[in-house]
Amino acid sequence: PGGALIQYGGTLDITGTDFTGNVAGNATYDSQNNFSGAAGCGAAVYASNVTATVTQSQFLDNAGHSGGDGGGGAWRQQVGMATFQNVLFSGNSDSTGGGAIGGYHATIAVTNGLFLENSSRSYGGAISGGDDLTVQNATFVGNSNTLSNGFAGALQGGTVSSSIINSIFSDNTSVIGGALYFPVGSTVTLNYNDFWNNFPADSAGATPGSSVGNLVVDPLFVDVSNSDPDLWDVSLQSASSLQDAGDPTLTDPDASRSSMGAYGGALGNNF
Repeated sequence: PGGALIQYGGTLDITGTDFTGNVAGNATYDSQNNFSGAAGCGAAVYASNVTATVTQSQFLDNAGHSGGDGGGGAWRQQVGMATFQNVLFSGNSDSTGGGAIGGYHATIAVTNGLFLENSSRSYGGAISGGDDLTVQNATFVGNSNTLSNGFAGALQGGTVSSSIINSIFSDNTSVIGGALYFPVGSTVTLNYNDFWNNFPADSAGATPGSSVGNLVVDPLFVDVSNSDPDLWDVSLQSASSLQDAGDPTLTDPDASRSSMGAYGGALGNNF
């Protein structure tokens, strides 16, 4: 594990760093779902029992080949806690779950994140949420998984709890839960999010205990026409219905009501 960086215990602070094209393991699955090869996850970072903070960093085209629970193509959090602020995850993949971030008995928190065309084989095309997952002001576009009974094209929630607020889920795909899947029995808050063109449905699994302010409208991104997601501009057009439509208790940098997506909220100007 840990194609670029591996740490056991302690604290880890990463700021303004680019992790691109790292690989962990070479495991594959055949047509009969048999696993072979060397397993490896966290192609960029493998953090075990670590308290990690990641700020203004990007993870591009990293590939994990995990063979067990949690996955984590770019980042694997094995126990402990990882906090991500103003981050970009694009084109990352894992052979099991959590193409961008995979948590195992861990706490994952994301504030102002972009997750573009990440993929996994089984679950959580972008994120596999560990025990507890918090996501605020994130944008998920074009994430997917490929297994015939896979679930959560964008995000698999935490096994204990999930709180998803002020986020956008567009054009994510999976057989079960095109955008989201919440483990049965977990506690779920799903407020002030937008769901657009996820296939075959937006969410599956546990029913949210709180679900207010959610929309189903075209987010009107500035430009997602390029075939390379790294060249997309997924900020919102001025005419977008998601402007000033987020949680009314949160504000944008101009002190107006928060907007949905990665460019909204207090840290929206920090990319």
